[in-house]
Amino acid sequence: MKSPPPEIRWQFGPAEFRLGEQAALRLPQGYLWADPEETKRFLEASGNPPSGHELAIIGPLDVAWFAVFSFEGYDAMGFVKGSLPDVDAIGAALRRGNEEANAERGKQGQTTLDLVDWAQRPHYDPVSKNLEWSLTAVESGGREVANFFTFYLGRDGVMSVELVTSPRDLPRHQALLKGLLRGFRFMPGRAHMIDKVPGWWWALPAIPAGVAMLLMALRRRKRTG
Repeated sequence: MKSPPPEIRWQFGPAEFRLGEQAALRLPQGYLWADPEETKRFLEASGNPPSGHELAIIGPLDVAWFAVFSFEGYDAMGFVKGSLPDVDAIGAALRRGNEEANAERGKQGQTTLDLVDWAQRPHYDPVSKNLEWSLTAVESGGREVANFFTFYLGRDGVMSVELVTSPRDLPRHQALLKGLLRGFRFMPGRAHMIDKVPGWWWALPAIPAGVAMLLMALRRRKRTG
């Protein structure tokens, strides 16, 4: 018999909470969040193998969508100075990372996830100074999933934010998340010192180190329910 999902010890806005030693997020009323340990339990219960770098999860009170915050240092991620993003390399790495996550899901008897296409190809947002992209996927049971990603450049590494929702709701939920991310800030001394990033100063190289980073940090998440 399948065991019931665990009760998650949610915490509720309005509140400002820490994202490890790196950053903080101000969350308004009507939204909830969970600490790293509860985030891990939530992901495992929803068939999303955690990477071990997760710091928090947020969402509305009905958890119609959720977003996962993770942090990893530049050295561990294989980022290099001076190269430009390679969209094809990012896509290949995402697929390899998804294959690894699917293997883990299969061991646990969970539905797997197949990547379909970019909803929005990787691009640099000059307003937020972040790297962003989104993609669509299909669970083995036929349900469609959409993921939107934001990379925040810090002094010591990258804070990634991954939104999980449905393709139909992606534009609306993406707008809600981007509104909430106005409450994001790096802690003093943790922000990146570069004010303008030319052609993306830190970028994924098309080498195994970049692929290894995505295998670790960017496992596709499935929807809940």
